[in-house]
Amino acid sequence: MPGTPSIPSGVFAGRYSIEREIGRGATATVYLARDVETGAPVAIKVLRPELAQSTLSARFLKEVKYTTSLQHPAIVLVLDAGDHNGELFVVLPYMEGGTLRERLTREKQLALGDAISIAHAIAEGAGLRTQRGPHSP
Repeated sequence: MPGTPSIPSGVFAGRYSIEREIGRGATATVYLARDVETGAPVAIKVLRPELAQSTLSARFLKEVKYTTSLQHPAIVLVLDAGDHNGELFVVLPYMEGGTLRERLTREKQLALGDAISIAHAIAEGAGLRTQRGPHSP
């Protein structure tokens, strides 16, 4: 498929065994993989090859650098990042259950307590001060 990173069957970047594609967006494709050394499941986000030569590659690398510097329970840690045969990638822990977007598509409307908990976690992760209200868990 045009624009799809050429993920080899076998080991990616000398360390990750790709299992399957789990998501695709306008700028990147995400794969479920296993860390060959630890066996841990990981998500590998690979910038689309045609974008690696554009200004988006600088933005991608800046986002990775910034995210790597953040440490908060509401922010997914960057485990690894780099360039594999001209393809920029970032490795994150694999989180069961899918994305928030997928959950909203599936459930259509969240329970108030769930929505408040998610909004609170996002705000804390962004460094915003929050106060828990009467509906907070």
